[in-house]
Amino acid sequence: MVSFSPALTDIVFDMGLGGHVVGVTNYCVLPPGQTRPALGDRINVSLEAILSVEPDVLLIQQDPGSLAALREVNPKIRIVSFQIETLQDIISAVDGIGQALGKQQQAEQFKQRFLGRLESVRRRQGGGSRPRVLFVLGYGTPVVARDRNFIHDLIELAGGANAGAEIRGLQRWQQVPLESILAAAPDVLICQVEPAQEAAARKFWLDMQDLPAARSGRVFIVTDRRWSIPSTRVAELAEKMWEMLHAASKGAGGGDG
Repeated sequence: MVSFSPALTDIVFDMGLGGHVVGVTNYCVLPPGQTRPALGDRINVSLEAILSVEPDVLLIQQDPGSLAALREVNPKIRIVSFQIETLQDIISAVDGIGQALGKQQQAEQFKQRFLGRLESVRRRQGGGSRPRVLFVLGYGTPVVARDRNFIHDLIELAGGANAGAEIRGLQRWQQVPLESILAAAPDVLICQVEPAQEAAARKFWLDMQDLPAARSGRVFIVTDRRWSIPSTRVAELAEKMWEMLHAASKGAGGGDG
């Protein structure tokens, strides 16, 4: 099997099915000690590289029409396409992968463990007010997590209210001017950047004292790539999200690597 998506690769290995994987994309990050041939990416598809590892299944997170040439060269390769944006999409992908690999029972067992971790976070919610939370990628010209995506779902799961969902736009992830960030007035701001940008991002957002989150010090900088990849790793992220919102309710800001 070839996994042609970082999200799908994470899910397959989390399910304990990494032994079936014979190739991945250039952007997939494998568990420690694991290596697989990198066969390109969704923009630069190398048919020769894919065919060289002789997969029977190709998992993709894109329009299967983009791989029409592969079907013509080897129609025996099953191409299974997933759309993964929301938390429910991630759960459905677990079922779909299990079905594609004939591992439905293993997939069901994993899914129940995954759902159990999410439910344990949901049960932590108290009866108080929900903090307004804004999740952004970058600073200066940030991209905001609006609705219909897994970050929105994680905020709700952890007991927050996604202020990004109120920002006007058509995209799930929307680049917005800083004026829109100020108008959203988040109580908590979570910003994902590259590790080298962590200090600059923290200073940028904390200096915006018109933001409630900045005034109270409830700005969290995250650098883990998983915050922008919709995979089953979100079970751990949900726990971290709850910890950030819980700390925020006590007025304790900071960062999270």
